[in-house]
Amino acid sequence: MNRSALQSLILLLTVSLIYGSSFMLLKRGVESLSPLQVAATRLAAAGLIFLPFSLRSLREIPRNLRLPIMAVALIGAGVPSCLLALAQSQVSSSMVGALNSMPPLWVLVIGVVAYKQNIGVGACGGILLGLSGVLVLMFFSADDLLTGNNSYGAFVLLAGLGYGLSMLIIQTKLSRVKARLIPAATYVLLLPVTLGLVLTTAVPSAIFASAAAWHSFNHVILLSLFANVFGFSLFVTLIQRENAAYASIVHYLVPPIATLWGFLDGEILSWNHFVGMALIGAGVYVTTRPVNRGKLN
Repeated sequence: MNRSALQSLILLLTVSLIYGSSFMLLKRGVESLSPLQVAATRLAAAGLIFLPFSLRSLREIPRNLRLPIMAVALIGAGVPSCLLALAQSQVSSSMVGALNSMPPLWVLVIGVVAYKQNIGVGACGGILLGLSGVLVLMFFSADDLLTGNNSYGAFVLLAGLGYGLSMLIIQTKLSRVKARLIPAATYVLLLPVTLGLVLTTAVPSAIFASAAAWHSFNHVILLSLFANVFGFSLFVTLIQRENAAYASIVHYLVPPIATLWGFLDGEILSWNHFVGMALIGAGVYVTTRPVNRGKLN
């Protein structure tokens, strides 16, 4: 393995560890704050952290690339943060982590639809495997009965769609933008909206009125620092060093890490977690194999 490949592998493992661990912080956040409060606080904190370092550097982004940056901000950060917080308030962190392994399949589907990417029979089979895993995770519990709250997993799938689309935008539209500028622009552009949401959802009064809310708030700040600031910055670097398909392999490693954290936190793991996770993992593996992947034009 040459030096460049080793550096990419280290980036891949680091991002996987950060993202896989983030669901436990998210779980702690929604214990005493609403999903919207968590999402707004998470995004606003990231914007405030980036703000002092980005005001001058944001001018380096060409005007014709500001629309793709806005798209990444909305569909790759803003909307997914709200959807994941909503899902985490109803289902376990291990399930959210498992369902969050879908972006590689979304990358392929979007590539076919939007970029006319050619795929083979193997890739189609991988998509079906992944979708079957999603169905097992969302609709079957340990006693083989349908469970109501698991339907909130659909929000994780929608968040994954946003992640997949934003990854392709970064690869195809923003490959020449410096990696440090994309995360900074993403969260700073959202800052007026996210700060407004922090105030309108009464986050300040909530955290000072309740020790439990303050505890949740601290976990959300840690989530923002590690996942949104460090994690996303490293992830963008990985996409630009390699490509969206390579970077999406992060989602192979996220489910077992999230599941381990859930187990350590006392979550009950049933057969559907392991079967669903295995099917999704197999689907992602089959789909992202070089022999089954097309190339984006």
